[in-house]
Amino acid sequence: MIAIGKKEISFYAIVLTGALLLLIPAFYNGYPLVNSDDGTYIHSGFLPQVPGDRPIIYGLLLRIFSLNGISLWIALFVQAITVSWLLLKIIKTIIYQKTYLAALAIYCFLAFATSLSWITSELIPDVCTPIVLMSMYLLLLGKESNWNTFVLYGIFLAASGTHISHFVIFMAILLLLFLLKRWLFSTQSSRKIHQTLIILAALSLLANFVNSSVYRNSKHIFFMGSLLDKKILKPYLHESCPSKGYKLCQYKDEIGDDPNWFIWDQNSPLYKEGGWATTKPEYDAIIKDILTSPKYLKMFAGKSALFTWRQLMDFKIGDGNFPFKKDNHVYWAIEQHVPGDIPMYVNAWQHQELIIPKLELPNKIIYIVAGLSLVVIIMLFVLKRQRLSGPAFLLLLLTMLLVLINAWDCATFSNVIGRYQCRVMWMIPFCAMLLMIQAIQARHQLPDNH
Repeated sequence: MIAIGKKEISFYAIVLTGALLLLIPAFYNGYPLVNSDDGTYIHSGFLPQVPGDRPIIYGLLLRIFSLNGISLWIALFVQAITVSWLLLKIIKTIIYQKTYLAALAIYCFLAFATSLSWITSELIPDVCTPIVLMSMYLLLLGKESNWNTFVLYGIFLAASGTHISHFVIFMAILLLLFLLKRWLFSTQSSRKIHQTLIILAALSLLANFVNSSVYRNSKHIFFMGSLLDKKILKPYLHESCPSKGYKLCQYKDEIGDDPNWFIWDQNSPLYKEGGWATTKPEYDAIIKDILTSPKYLKMFAGKSALFTWRQLMDFKIGDGNFPFKKDNHVYWAIEQHVPGDIPMYVNAWQHQELIIPKLELPNKIIYIVAGLSLVVIIMLFVLKRQRLSGPAFLLLLLTMLLVLINAWDCATFSNVIGRYQCRVMWMIPFCAMLLMIQAIQARHQLPDNH
């Protein structure tokens, strides 16, 4: 029998407390927050069947951790426990004095002043983006036990496969880390760091291979939506249609500027032409022609930079959290696969249209806190030349890379949506809080009560 010491009990008590704090929006709502994409995730995981526009991994995780449809509350709790566990692991690497007291303060701060509790309370793979980064960070430090290392690699692989944006984002980060490894990891074994980076890259490639059919079948649609949103597609069609003769040309005058209408509305040219599979050859040809034309490539690069900035500034919570009634795919998926949840679902505030109107103040707080956190980081790191520990600097670097690359990837290859950026923006206040506590402890030399 394995004995559990007081330290382990304290650790997991803090993890549980943190998880409950991060689920406050779900408790307030009366049910896990759901998004317009959840119908596809739930349905695909329970069939199981790979959908054409998104990976099946998150749907499978919902099925597994809901205990095959007993309740999605269970899956949400596992999601929150995972986030809380990773957070406490990271906090322990940076804060060595009064660690658990600091952790409770950080959990409360993140729960009430950032977007983290919202994305943790939502059944959507957005929460997996920071999970990938946090597990990567802990693996790069190389201080975990063999069992924890195995678990972290498993979390990294599973979370990487939940969203098709993850491959580009994290391969870019891994490439930069590989180029900077001698500088960043000078105190660690170069062989061990090299091995860790290779394993992480291999797992990213494996996750991308599993999702290759989704990427292959959907990338042309989302990219066309992006070109429409950036006001590149319509000028290109008006200039090229007389000579190219695309089928899409007959609809060029009725195409508006809304990418969501183009991608999802059954009356858009996409569906009039036959849908996702039928349009692939022509849309691929259009995309290739735009990206190989100096005129349109320059236009695309400029729009990419502009939209990346817009995405960096848009990280509000609440996107897609509308009420989904009986005629909606989300309601149908829950009713079919998790029928025991229906009474809670229909009585939730979201279902009664009471959530969205209450988000104005929380979003103001989230924006103010993010701005102040950047000021704190600049003051501590740049102006006051606060000396950061190696783990603190690595976390700050990874956070800034994730925030920037995530904004660029989403804004360039998809649309500017607050949901895309709020999934990572909370990590800036998290870093600011850690750096402040570290600076205070270094100054006052508090006794170690951990």
